Amino acid sequence: MTPRLPYFGSQKHADALLSQLHLWQGTRWQHAGARPNEMKCGVSGDCLFWVHAFKAIGALPTRLEIPDYRLREALADRMHTLREKIEATGCAQLVWERPQCCDRKPLSGDPFEHLFLPWLLIGDVLIFKNGTSGAHCGLMVKAVPIHFAHLTGNGLLEEPLHQKHYLSALTFVYRLLEAEEGQGPNVQHSTSNAQRPTARAASESIGEFNVGRSMLDVGSSGVSR
Repeated sequence: MTPRLPYFGSQKHADALLSQLHLWQGTRWQHAGARPNEMKCGVSGDCLFWVHAFKAIGALPTRLEIPDYRLREALADRMHTLREKIEATGCAQLVWERPQCCDRKPLSGDPFEHLFLPWLLIGDVLIFKNGTSGAHCGLMVKAVPIHFAHLTGNGLLEEPLHQKHYLSALTFVYRLLEAEEGQGPNVQHSTSNAQRPTARAASESIGEFNVGRSMLDVGSSGVSR
């Protein structure tokens, strides 16, 4: 069986995502909860805004809907429901899960040393443990150095991942895959146990893709990169 390629492994798809994220500038964070499918680009949304961004560029089917969810639901079940819904799309591959041993202090100056992360790609969904709601999501927008974008009270921000509070909270990373031939992107099956690509294999799959800059001008937290 031919391995399915990352959806955002192509320049065309990655550029479409970054262009779509430009439109989310000024969008303020507001918990969507009982109305997750009513998030409005440029108005308000929560950390699941990426589902709407993916749908807008054809990466996910427009008919796909986010189930209603309660505030702190991810905290109550340790993200089980969130992960189950992501994997049920049939296009989500779990490429990294926080290992038990990675809470020790890095021996070198590399903040990522103890995490054993694979090579992350633009469009990867980062899931963080959040003390107030249980989970928070961000989207990879730059690979070298690693930056992600997320909705906050100050709008859509691009931030470096190497900050201590983000590294200590990072728990899962999911990757959107190309739909299987002859099947839509919402086929119901889990890919949580799919073969996870090595950093080398992932980097080869993006070919000439420019990973050095995000081209996403959405402001920042002011943290040095």
